[in-house]
Amino acid sequence: MSSTFTTNKNIELPGNGDYVNTWNIPVNADMTIIDKALGSNVSKSLSSTDVTLTTSDIQNQQIFLTGVLTANVNLIFPSGVGGAWVIVNNTTGAFTVTAITASTGAYVICQQSATSFIYSDGTNIAFADSRASTNGGGATGGGSDQIFFLNGQTVTQNYTIPSYSNALTAGPITVNPTVTITVPLTSSWTIV
Repeated sequence: MSSTFTTNKNIELPGNGDYVNTWNIPVNADMTIIDKALGSNVSKSLSSTDVTLTTSDIQNQQIFLTGVLTANVNLIFPSGVGGAWVIVNNTTGAFTVTAITASTGAYVICQQSATSFIYSDGTNIAFADSRASTNGGGATGGGSDQIFFLNGQTVTQNYTIPSYSNALTAGPITVNPTVTITVPLTSSWTIV
């Protein structure tokens, strides 16, 4: 057989003459993958070790994260695979989940008790909306001029608020004793 497979979802492309009288085998398998990409989900339980997603995992539209975090955890997407996913972070524990590729390009932090829409170009991961990047940070954003700390959020990493940003919070936050949040003197910001 001379089949090839697509880069992002691993859909089989049968070669000419493959699957004579058995064409249903690749077609049904491919339709299952397409169906997963349009609405299926996979659940991953996290605790203290990094989790590497499989080809089957990333074929799903949604990735549900559960478990009690006892350390910061990387959710590692395969290198060279593009796509978009909805990450539902239902973990607990005062640690972070970072979505990153095996190429260790740009990454995002998926906040607890939040849903994030992310995408990858195969090397870098970013939010699929206009929020500010959280590379190395502990906040989510609402555009290039606002950084939001979520109600009840525990900030577990150092974070520098860019000089062009406003820092806001929707309620009480906790900053771990070893964490520094730096606010440039040129910023105007409000804690609500």
